[in-house]
Amino acid sequence: PPADYNPFPKKSGHYTAEDWVEIIDTTWGPGLPTDQKLALFNEAWNILDDNFAAFQNIDVEWQGIYDKYYDEINSGVSRGRFVAIMNHMALALQESHTWIWNSEVDATPLEPGIPMFYPCGNGDNTSRFGASLTPLPDSSLLVFKALPNHPLDLEPGDREIGYDGIPWKILYKELLAAQLPIYWGWIFPVSDEQSLNHIYLTSAGMNWHLFDTLDVIKYGSSDTMHYPTSSLAGQTDFIWGNEQLPIPGVPWPYEGTVNYMDPTDFDDVVSWGIVDGTNIGYIYVLAWTAEWYLPGFNIANKFYNAINNLMNIHHVDGLIIDQRLNYGGQMQFQKGFSLLFNHKFVALGLDKRSDPDDHFAMTPDHYWDAYFITNGNPATFHDRPIAVLTGPATTSAGDVCVFTLKMHPMARLFGKPSNGAFSTFWSHTFNGYPDWSMSYTQTNEYPVNEHTNYLAHKALPVDEEVWFTQEDVAKAEDTVVKRAIEWIQNLAHAHDVTVNKTYVNSEADSVLLTAQVENPNQHKLSLTTDIHNLDDVFLDSLSLFDDGTHGDGTANDNIWGNFYLPNDEQSFKVSVTTNDNSEETSRTLPNVAWFTTMGPIVVEKDTITSSDNEPNPGDYLPFRFKLHNQGIQSTAKNITAKIIPLDTCASLRSTIVANYGDIAPGETMLGNINQYIQFSENCTDGYQAQFSMEIYSNGYHFWADTFEIDIISGIKDEENVIAKEFKLHQNYPNPFNPSTTIKFQIPNSEFTTLKVYNILGKEVVT
Repeated sequence: PPADYNPFPKKSGHYTAEDWVEIIDTTWGPGLPTDQKLALFNEAWNILDDNFAAFQNIDVEWQGIYDKYYDEINSGVSRGRFVAIMNHMALALQESHTWIWNSEVDATPLEPGIPMFYPCGNGDNTSRFGASLTPLPDSSLLVFKALPNHPLDLEPGDREIGYDGIPWKILYKELLAAQLPIYWGWIFPVSDEQSLNHIYLTSAGMNWHLFDTLDVIKYGSSDTMHYPTSSLAGQTDFIWGNEQLPIPGVPWPYEGTVNYMDPTDFDDVVSWGIVDGTNIGYIYVLAWTAEWYLPGFNIANKFYNAINNLMNIHHVDGLIIDQRLNYGGQMQFQKGFSLLFNHKFVALGLDKRSDPDDHFAMTPDHYWDAYFITNGNPATFHDRPIAVLTGPATTSAGDVCVFTLKMHPMARLFGKPSNGAFSTFWSHTFNGYPDWSMSYTQTNEYPVNEHTNYLAHKALPVDEEVWFTQEDVAKAEDTVVKRAIEWIQNLAHAHDVTVNKTYVNSEADSVLLTAQVENPNQHKLSLTTDIHNLDDVFLDSLSLFDDGTHGDGTANDNIWGNFYLPNDEQSFKVSVTTNDNSEETSRTLPNVAWFTTMGPIVVEKDTITSSDNEPNPGDYLPFRFKLHNQGIQSTAKNITAKIIPLDTCASLRSTIVANYGDIAPGETMLGNINQYIQFSENCTDGYQAQFSMEIYSNGYHFWADTFEIDIISGIKDEENVIAKEFKLHQNYPNPFNPSTTIKFQIPNSEFTTLKVYNILGKEVVT
């Protein structure tokens, strides 16, 4: 606190607005001279007037605020009143990234009677109260966590209704009207009106220092108790203020006891596990902060690894991504999203102010563009349910993350609307005044297809609004998580959509489409597919069946299928819709399978070039490859390819994707880049190293071709090239389409029969 700090002990009784004025004026002394206060005020107001980018969606008399406060400051105000003016001027703009802070006043210990309003109970900032509160529908505050042996005997399930016989939903509005200086928490009490009210309500316990008695209705007895707040003096034991309860099987990221509002004090911000008794993966993320701000936290990779482990190692039936407490950051979720989504897209755009004299004149701000790109991959798509948990303490990049996840076809949002901080910010320092700092909203975000629909101050709606209940909390059960698990376990949906071939001959072949279907409640279902070309032009539709007569296995085995016969040369994308006729709902998996009748595209094996035409064991050589379009009608668009070694005689130090551009029918194109191959020292002379060329069009894997590279040692050893035993090599490619090579060796020259069987043991070809 400042040197002339003069705390005024709490008097008994409920303070009026006039009482607060007197206490604010006496607590921190006179402060700076009036001319310096006016200079600070003018600097802050002008910066906001010229640059604040979120005047949309709020009703604020901005010039009136200036006129009112300027006249008051000019007539002389105390340090405490001036700090309150600056705090509430920023608060009037109701945006999570806009605040003005004075370090001297903010450092004042919140002792009984100190006239500071603590506006938020979320985060790791509740050690002074020893319990965590969340609003119920009647605006009373549910105790959902409490320290053992709490000084006021608070227990989960109890309800705080207010102080001194007055409900908190009335008291917090009195405190705001009295304009006490604000103690800024990490989750700021600003966004849309619904989230704003929620966050102010959560702050009830943090403001006990302003009152005499705490009014509580006990869960077990329904008795109303009036506890002296003085019993909380000196309470320092730590408890989290996150609106989340422990989930069996899932570790909480942070186990520390530091009472501070900054994620730099966290042990970690990402954790994951599998919910006990289920096969549902669960991921906590407390922030999306970049590595440069939280060195060593590696949030992007940890989130990616969590998704990868749950999807591809544990093969979970669904995911729960819990962001009910998320501080935002620099959108480190995009790497993980590359596994969840199957296409590249941009969800949001950003605008900044273009005219300091016009609050609503906006122009694109491209500084953050790269952060908003989701690089989904067709080969890694999460086709199982995703429950996204969100709430008013989901802010900034947390808002953006939830907005993007809402676009996933298998996602459903549970909880309460997010904070609505769809913006970025800039910081400002006041030269000559080191105890003052400021942040302001620099951009406003909008959906890419709705440029005028600015999102700041608009909380993102959830699909299913659900929050804690007394009964569940008393049993240490998280109501939101219970509902998310119930949805995942009861959703009828298709997944693992496959085609039996990615290349088919349009004159002779059909393609078999199949899907695995979950139908836990045996609802009446129907499945349909929509078939588009790569330009998203609709071509055809097809019903799938589970009757055992459409290539779908046996009747009622939950594998649905049908055959599709293409009739021209082009590429196809398949979307599958599960219609739950019992629930009258549907869910579509877009572009989850693909095939082509173009080409095929193959390697021109006689034109493989290298800097060394006789690779030796141990060589590391660059190669250039040519691809040929064997089709007769259509140009293959945006062709890329990578090589895959098929045996241990060769390897790649890194996978390099070569670009070939568009290849017209009958044409050959050379790759734009060298692809490097390392040949093993152990490879024998004359050995043919086997490779597959994986070939893509517009990112879709349609073709695979194989080729060989002869390895020359320079010294012939005739004995080494004579087979001395029978051996059948792994075929390549495998799986194959449209052909495969099967290599074998025998010790003697003699007639040999090679038979191929399908997986059921039926002979297919000899």
